Amino acid sequence: MIYKHKISELPLYLGLSAIYIIPKFIISPFLYLSKVLGLRSSFLTKFDATINKMFLPLTENPDRVKRLDVIPKLEKGDALPAVQIKFPDGKTELLNKYTNTSLLVIFVRGSWCSYSRLHLADIMSNKAKFESLGIKLLAITGYKDQEWWCSHGIDIPMCVDSEGDVFKEFGVQIDSWIEYAWGRNLPHESVFLFDKNGILVFNDVRKVNSILPGQRFLGSHTLLENAHKLI
Repeated sequence: MIYKHKISELPLYLGLSAIYIIPKFIISPFLYLSKVLGLRSSFLTKFDATINKMFLPLTENPDRVKRLDVIPKLEKGDALPAVQIKFPDGKTELLNKYTNTSLLVIFVRGSWCSYSRLHLADIMSNKAKFESLGIKLLAITGYKDQEWWCSHGIDIPMCVDSEGDVFKEFGVQIDSWIEYAWGRNLPHESVFLFDKNGILVFNDVRKVNSILPGQRFLGSHTLLENAHKLI
């Protein structure tokens, strides 16, 4: 279990969760409206991330602490799997074709998840630095919501794994009765960094909840530190 809060801290975290629900539902209609109207603005992403940080603090303060909440199938030294990925426009290709460039694979739960939005906003804040190091960014989710992400300033290429084949290949699929009951395929919030030869050099996998405060994921600054080692 990753929620190791003391019993005395539970009222605080539960209170923060309850407080967060209010602005969450106030903001949601505006976020949805922006999608319907096709508005594209990084302001929405930054504003949303600011609200999330206020009520859902990422407790990994220096984001240098290495830990895995889930042990994935792929280990350091493993090669990019030859699994087919599908883009929102229907185009498909094999993931292991990315062997001529370093690649950062980002698994996100969905646009409805506050931590997924915060996670991608954090990585986007250093997108130019990743690209300057020759690292291609690729996000994988279970939902066709590329337009929503783009309208909020997230322009990372995104694949759709509606059947969960890629999630299973990486070993990051969420296995819980509630997800099966809802008919959803979701990944754990995670990142996998591969070198130019398609070999895994770094990864981080986290269990997160869409509203529970005090959770963690590894920030982009730590990813960049590992990316510099590839030069």
